[in-house]
Amino acid sequence: MVRLSLCLACLLLVCLPANAAVLTWGASLDASQEIPPNASTATGTGLVTYDDLTNVLSIWVEWSGLTGVGVQAHIHCCVATPPGNVGIAVDLWLPGDPSRPATGSYSAVFDLDEVNPFRAAFTLANGGTTESAFAALRAAMDAGEGRAYFNIHTAMYPGGEIRGDIARVPEPSMMMLTVAGLGLLALRRRRAARLT
Repeated sequence: MVRLSLCLACLLLVCLPANAAVLTWGASLDASQEIPPNASTATGTGLVTYDDLTNVLSIWVEWSGLTGVGVQAHIHCCVATPPGNVGIAVDLWLPGDPSRPATGSYSAVFDLDEVNPFRAAFTLANGGTTESAFAALRAAMDAGEGRAYFNIHTAMYPGGEIRGDIARVPEPSMMMLTVAGLGLLALRRRRAARLT
């Protein structure tokens, strides 16, 4: 078994460029992390990945039990002295977009060579380019401690119903979290296909 693992690791090292990396950050969302906290019992999970070989940023968030539809959601950055609230870096969805159900998920993939997913004010405040805006977000997510966070807003809690501080996912857990997230997504899609 050890030999097989070692062989697989060597194969990956040979097949992947030496400088290639997929970085992963995660968050658990709940009402206790809101500032100020609220009485919602909703929960969620968020995942941000970045492939430095392809320059692709992926965002996934799933939630359940909101008090109503999710009217908007964001990634906020960069809190100078946590805990605190700060402006928006990335809009996940906005008022006027289709509202998300009380239990649901959202995902997006951005090729940072072609698309700037950051708010204009965030980009401008952080060097004026997509690259510099992502560098600021990455530094905040790497630092953890609530410097960047997911926030899902509802009509009952317009300032945010559930929030999750984003932090780097340790390497061994990364595989488990990614596999679990993909498994949940596959189950959700299979269930949706059965209902149609």
